[in-house]
Amino acid sequence: MEPSILKQLGLAILIWILYFLIVFLASKFIYLRLRGLPPTHPDAPALAEGKPTTKIAVWRDRDRRLRRIFVAIGIILVVLPLFIPMILKRLLS
Repeated sequence: MEPSILKQLGLAILIWILYFLIVFLASKFIYLRLRGLPPTHPDAPALAEGKPTTKIAVWRDRDRRLRRIFVAIGIILVVLPLFIPMILKRLLS
C-alpha cells in the first residue's frame, strides 16, 4: 500500500473513534440526566400500570427502558457513518 492510502485510512479511523467518543459521552450524559437519582425511600409503595409495587422497582423498570433506548440510539449513530459512502455512491452514480 502507498503511504498516502495508509494516512487516509488512519485519519478515517481516528475520526471515527473521535465520533464514537462524542456519541458515547453525549448519550451517557443525557441518559444519566434522564435517569435521575434512585428514590430516597426505596421500599415506599407506588403504583405502576395499576399494580402496587415499590418505588425502587418502578425506578429500575424506567432505568432499564431508558438504557435499552440509549443503547439502540448509540449503536445506530455509531454505525451510520460506516454506511454513508455506500449511500453517497448510490445517490451520485
